[in-house]
Amino acid sequence: MTDIDIKVDQKTFDLEILDDSLAILPITQTFTCNDFNFSQAFTVSGPHVGDYTWSITWFLGNDPGSFANINGTTGDTAILTKTGALTHGDGEGTYYFTLTVEDATCATNKLDYGPYGISITGNGALAPP
Repeated sequence: MTDIDIKVDQKTFDLEILDDSLAILPITQTFTCNDFNFSQAFTVSGPHVGDYTWSITWFLGNDPGSFANINGTTGDTAILTKTGALTHGDGEGTYYFTLTVEDATCATNKLDYGPYGISITGNGALAPP
């Protein structure tokens, strides 16, 4: 705050958003990966102070390895992109994960959402060309 005598006063405070109104689309579902290439976009909406950060967590014992990564991890859209061959797990099948989106400036403004599934069959288990 500055008054007409040009005196400055500063105060540090914490801001906690307890709105719980973040939402991720699409809603939870199972996606099919039956080709060499695969990507799926996810978007978040809701109030935020800073940039969004995204992360993916595969269910314990259900991790397909370096098969896919979440890209575009600092905006309101993130894309799950197939990056390699299926390297872990039981081969073809359905692998489950949750997505986490968090306000980089306000850590209490966070959403863990899922489960999502990705059903991997045929060429879907192979690396992109």
